[in-house]
Amino acid sequence: MFIRVFRSRSRLGCDPAVRLAKPFAPTPGLVLLALLATLGVPWTARAQSQAPATGTVHGRTTTQETVVLPGVVITLLDKASGKTVAETSSDEQGEFELRTLRAGSYLLRAALADFATVDQGLTLVTGQVRQMDVDLPLGRTEQVDVIGQVEVEATRTATQKEVVAGNLTDLAPLAGDNFQALLPVLPGVVRASDGRLNLKGGRSNESGLQVGNAVVTDPVTGEWGFNLPPEAVVSVDVQANPYDAQLGRFQAGVATIATRQGSNAWRFAANGLVPIPRIRDWKIRGIGSFGPRLSLSGAPVKDRLFLHQSARYQLLKTRVASQPDPHDDRVLHEFESFTRLDVNVSARHALTGTLAMVAPWRMDYATLDTFNPREVTPTVRRRGYTADVSSRSTFGTSTLLDTSVVVRQFDADVFAQGPGAMEIGVEGNSGNYFNEQSRHTRSVQASATATLARNARGEHLLKLGADVLGATFEGRSVSRPVIVRRADGSRSQAIEYSGPTEQSLASTDVALFAHDRWRASDRLLVELGARADRDGVTREWGVGPRLGASLSVLPGGQTVVRGGAGIFYGRTPLNVGAFESYEAQRVTWFGPDGRTPLAAPLTFVHRATRLETPRSLTWNVELDHRLTSSLTLRLNHLRRDSEREYVVEPIVSAGAAALELASRGQSRYRETEVTLRYGPRPGLELVASYVRARSRANLNSLDTFVGNVRKPIIRADEYGTTPTDVPNRVLLRGEVPLSRKWSISPLVEIRNGFPFSLIDENQDFVGPRNAGGRFPTLYMIDLGVNRLITIRNRETWIGIRVYHLLNTFAPRDVQNNIDSPAFGSFYNSILHKAGLNFYIHP
Repeated sequence: MFIRVFRSRSRLGCDPAVRLAKPFAPTPGLVLLALLATLGVPWTARAQSQAPATGTVHGRTTTQETVVLPGVVITLLDKASGKTVAETSSDEQGEFELRTLRAGSYLLRAALADFATVDQGLTLVTGQVRQMDVDLPLGRTEQVDVIGQVEVEATRTATQKEVVAGNLTDLAPLAGDNFQALLPVLPGVVRASDGRLNLKGGRSNESGLQVGNAVVTDPVTGEWGFNLPPEAVVSVDVQANPYDAQLGRFQAGVATIATRQGSNAWRFAANGLVPIPRIRDWKIRGIGSFGPRLSLSGAPVKDRLFLHQSARYQLLKTRVASQPDPHDDRVLHEFESFTRLDVNVSARHALTGTLAMVAPWRMDYATLDTFNPREVTPTVRRRGYTADVSSRSTFGTSTLLDTSVVVRQFDADVFAQGPGAMEIGVEGNSGNYFNEQSRHTRSVQASATATLARNARGEHLLKLGADVLGATFEGRSVSRPVIVRRADGSRSQAIEYSGPTEQSLASTDVALFAHDRWRASDRLLVELGARADRDGVTREWGVGPRLGASLSVLPGGQTVVRGGAGIFYGRTPLNVGAFESYEAQRVTWFGPDGRTPLAAPLTFVHRATRLETPRSLTWNVELDHRLTSSLTLRLNHLRRDSEREYVVEPIVSAGAAALELASRGQSRYRETEVTLRYGPRPGLELVASYVRARSRANLNSLDTFVGNVRKPIIRADEYGTTPTDVPNRVLLRGEVPLSRKWSISPLVEIRNGFPFSLIDENQDFVGPRNAGGRFPTLYMIDLGVNRLITIRNRETWIGIRVYHLLNTFAPRDVQNNIDSPAFGSFYNSILHKAGLNFYIHP
């Protein structure tokens, strides 16, 4: 059962005097104070008694430290008696987990046919989660005793992954309970004001999302059109610059979801069965949220066939405090399910089948904010499924073959609250949203990867593979009139559209890749590869070489320098190929009386020219240093330069007008990260990071005008600061056990506010875009306090989560129209909330 009872309050007022917020620039004293405050917490915690009564061991099984191995038998033995305490096997992502373990010394044994058996000793502290990754070498046995909690991996990989465990959604104070809520706790991952995630300065449609090897982004828009029940997610890892040539079809990083596998022990859990009331002015007014979740896992055939099944329904109302009650909620309805079957056909062959369904996902009043009341907002609906069958086979002691076939259906609809025209005014918008669309997409992806281990002047791990992704798109779009009004109410501009349009497109993407991971010595690792991508929309090939290296400067991996460079080709969304089929705009400008046209109307037809596949050059250099046995330091500098990005611009020449789509966009992202990670023992971890970044790009990106939620007014393109530029950001997060059964999870964020543009009553930009000022500096403290109890031998967490603890003014809307009397005022602050937590482990 999972319960959240919220009480919230918000500063609804605004201060017109608060106009251009001063940028946040952390002084050395502020950064030092924040780090000392975070790292000082363990001294209090250390004086307390030990953590809860049982613990957990989880990890990943690999060979050659990069190739994941499924079907590895994991056995936990008591070190004193040699008796078996627990047993499981790793899933298709190599993930495994052992729960409800008592404190003590153990031997963890990993075994798989054709690979050497590995024994690892460990000492488990009660009640905490222990990460134990196991690498099965080819042709020799190893025994490793792991005692320290913080380690610097010397030559494991040239690319650092940021991995977040899926169970954080139930214990940490996150803004949501799906995998996307996990990512903003990582340095360089920022949630934009529209809710979309930006990875390392890249927009969400420039980043990749995968479940295993399956690409699950929306083929039409490139957005992350995918979700899973929380119980299905083991972990999410983010790589900003993976030098592994197997990964592709993105410009700005990739997030990979590892899903849960069943085990021999049957487990069932039911959470979120109690609806949470919607409270306004201390009165209950309907249901605020309701999210029942069911999960079942086990082995229909012991050691042979494993099942995991989970499902969730969610009703969630998100308040926009600057709108009047009861019309102040965005409403989400969502049902999703996930089924996974794993079959150990033999010691050399494993099969996995998954089926993820969303039927439907629906957001009512999607753009509700201070200036867009309910009637002028759209409803967005998504539905579909992803079915995946994958196979892994081993041949001898040095060859693996991975194959998979993924079939996907993704449908989306956008519709208005009524048939009226949309009116855009100085003080806000009225009428109904102007665009409606319906899309039906089908895709089939087939991939095969051969991994070969060879010894020649060191250890080589060779990957050779191919990937084919075909997609078809059928769509319909219709747009209604839009009227722009001045401050006095007179018409400034009228936009009319041609009749309903239909879109139809098919594309086939092909990828070929080769990669060599060469461990030259215990202190030097070199990765060299190349990937050739054929874009199904532009029909051009692009070759992206990649080179990475990792060098252990000091013995024992105390100091490691790693880095590399690569060229990454994005995947062209299908709406690029369908651009010319969308409805044309007929625009009329009016004089001061609002009735007399200033000139003959112009009809802007859609025109595509010089289309090329977007690509980026990314490089980084990183230093990892173990300061003490419990404290590590990371310094990382990353740069990404992108070109050929799709931009839309109005063109008027010789009386003819067009909305021109071209591959002339560029973007630049610079980031320097400093991270301290403190972990003296299992279960106690604190991470403090500071990121200095700058993001600039062409601002008329394609997704703004032909994405899910479109903008009707298109002005001249500019190159400038992006809407999600955050020069300075400090993040503090951690897990701190206070006693045998109590723990706290702090999450602190301090960052610059997002930039915004200035406009006038004609909706024209005033001055450079995104240079009109910034939102106030954001100061956020979220806190989770949890207690572990046992109900009928089931681990159960109860606790409280507090969001925006300080309740500082954190607005999300600004009146940026210089002709408004309220110009410079901020609205719609993030709400201060508190909620109860009750979660039963599956």
